[in-house]
Amino acid sequence: EQRHAQLKGVHLMAPVLLKDVARIEGLLFCYFIALLVHALIERELRAAMRARQLTELLGYPETMAGGFMTTALALAHAPDTVADVRAALRQQRPHGADIDSVAVVDEEGRLLADLPLFELLAAEDDTRLAELIGDSEPVTIHPEAFLDEVVDRLTDARASSVVVVDPDGRPKGRVLADDVIDALKEGGLRLKLPWLFH
Repeated sequence: EQRHAQLKGVHLMAPVLLKDVARIEGLLFCYFIALLVHALIERELRAAMRARQLTELLGYPETMAGGFMTTALALAHAPDTVADVRAALRQQRPHGADIDSVAVVDEEGRLLADLPLFELLAAEDDTRLAELIGDSEPVTIHPEAFLDEVVDRLTDARASSVVVVDPDGRPKGRVLADDVIDALKEGGLRLKLPWLFH
C-alpha cells in the first residue's frame, strides 16, 4: 500500500532516545494515528477520483509516470480534418492548460502521431490529419516509468510533453513538462531517487 511508504523513509535513519517505555508507547500511538489519518485521506481521495472517472491513476504510485500524468487527452483520427479537430478542442476548453498536442490514433486506438497545436493552427481547415503526420515517431513512455526516465525522454526529444501509452500503444495520458517540475518540487528525494524507497 502506498500509504505505508513512510515506513521506508527517514524514520529508520533518525534514532530517537526516549529512555522511557511510556514515551515509546506515546510516540508509537502518535505514529499509528498519523497512519490512520493518512489512510482515511487516501480513501476519500480515491473515492473522489472514481467519481471523476480518474481510475487510471489509482494503480500507480506518485513516483511513476502513471501517477502524475494528466488523463485529459485530445484524440483524433487520421481521416479527420483540421476543422473537425478544432471543433473537438473547443469542447475541451476547460482542460486547455493540459493539452499542448493532439494524439492521432488508428481505428484500434493505437497512437500514430502526436501533432502540436501550432501545426493545427497553421494548417488549412480542410487539411486531413493524415497529411500532417510526418515520419518521426511520437514521444511516448509507459505508465511504470520513473520520473528520471520521463525527464530523459523529454530532454532527448526536446518536447514539451510525452504521451503515456499502454503495452498495446494506446494513449492513457500525457505528462507535461510542468507536471515534471511540480513532481520534483513536491516529491523531493522520493521522486528524484525512487529506487531508494523500493
